[in-house]
This record gives sequence, C-alpha cells and structure tokens, in this order.
Amino acid sequence: MASGFASILASSAIPPPVLYHYTRQAGFLGIVRDGRLWASQIHYLNDSEEFMHAWRLLDERIPRDAVGDAFRSLLSVDRSLKHHVCVVSFSRRDDDLSQWRGYGGFGDAYSIGFDTEALLEIANTFDGHLLQCAYDDPTQRKLIDEILDRRFHRLFFPFYQAIGGNLRPHMVDALAMVDSFMDEFFVLAPILKSEAFKDEEEFRLVFPPPHKSLDLKFRASRNFLIPYIEIQWDLIKHKFPVQDVVVGPGDHADLALSAAQAIVDKRSWYLTRVRQTRVPYRG
Repeated sequence: MASGFASILASSAIPPPVLYHYTRQAGFLGIVRDGRLWASQIHYLNDSEEFMHAWRLLDERIPRDAVGDAFRSLLSVDRSLKHHVCVVSFSRRDDDLSQWRGYGGFGDAYSIGFDTEALLEIANTFDGHLLQCAYDDPTQRKLIDEILDRRFHRLFFPFYQAIGGNLRPHMVDALAMVDSFMDEFFVLAPILKSEAFKDEEEFRLVFPPPHKSLDLKFRASRNFLIPYIEIQWDLIKHKFPVQDVVVGPGDHADLALSAAQAIVDKRSWYLTRVRQTRVPYRG
C-alpha cells in the first residue's frame, strides 16, 4: 500500500467486530445467496452531496495564488467524474429505524452483519480500503491538508517554481503529479460526509479506480441508471463472513424470518444468527 494513504487509514477508527449493510430483498439475495456485493459509483448514492462536498473543501484549501491557481486549473470536476470511485456502505448500527427507512422499505429490508475481518479481506482482495466516515469539519480539513502537504506543497510547488510557471512544455510531468494527488483524493473523498449523516456511524469499503478486471455495470433505479462494480466477495477464505442477519420491519414477519434462515442454512453458515428487528415500525 502506498505510504501516502497512511494518514487516511490512521484517521479511521478501529471498526467494531461486526458491521452492518442495509439493503432490500434483491440486495440480500445477491449478497447472501450469490456472494456478490454491488459497489455503487459514489455520485449516485442517497446523499446528493457525495464527493462534491469533498471537492468544495479541497477547493477552499488550495492557496489563492499563482501556484495554487495553476494546480486548481489542472483539477476539474469533469476529470473526477470520469473516474468511477465505487463504495459499499456499512454501519455500526444493526437495527436502526432511520436506516430501515432510508435503505429499505416496509417488508423489503435486511441488515446484514459482516465480520469485520471478512470485510478487510474483501478490501485487500479487490484493491479497496475499509474506512470510517468523517463528519466533523476540523477532521475533514486536516485530512485534505495532509494530502495537499504531500502532493502540492512538497512536490507541485517546487516543480512550478523550477519551471518558472510555464506549464505548457511540462504538461506531462504536471499531470502526473495531479494524477498522484487524485489517487489519494479518490480514497479520501468518499469518507468525507455531511454532519447531517453522522448518526449512521458509517464505514465504507472504498474501491478507487482502476478496478482491474472488474467491469463497470449498470442497474435501474427510480430516477436513473446507477453505475456499479460487482464484487464476488465469497472468493475470500473467511469461513463465516456473515455473522448476523436482521430482517427488517414488515408484515408476515415469521415467513420473512423463516425464508432468510433457509437461505443462510443453505450456505452452511451455522454460526450466523438470523433475527427479527426490534423496531416497532408499521411503514
């Protein structure tokens, strides 16, 4: 792993033993029955400010001078949108009303508790990172400043001075520095979230580009097609990766619970607990 990621990883708290992914029936079947995780392109998630929040913070932290303006000119939203940063979201919370509402539906919601060691193995297998989201402004600015210190102040600034500010004949080298900056920023940006979402206590599997042999796919949503990459997560060696399954609020709770248990049993995950939500939600 590149040493530049050290501060990003260090900022992420040690996760709890189990982290929960909220999903609907189709997602439950894909994950538990078929061994697949869908890592969605970050711009298409529930939070309309995803990535753009980090981009605005970055723009604020780049100096407003000739060198900063030159660096800023090499960065563009268009460049970032062409790179498909994909994520899978998890929470410390196993049975949370707001997440049942936000990521499921009445009678169509599950919370799947992954062993954190399995998630780390998934991250390592598919060149991703398991990171805790940062919601407070001081932490977010500190993380961006650390990347700028490494990639802008220590590298681009002396480079710009050495070439006398004439970027055109040195564009290949300049863009290489920008690309190295973006490599780190693509890991950091997905974990910088609005404070409005802090109660979700979210961790994320972040898969920055390139995605090697993982093709970009598309699935339908209510408003648009969502780009995603498919992670065949059950290629890992962890014997009992799913520790807990919570069946969300809905009618016919006994049947829903029985069906979920049958799917888990078919996997031979005899240590996996399957249970009904404790939330008294009627839809």
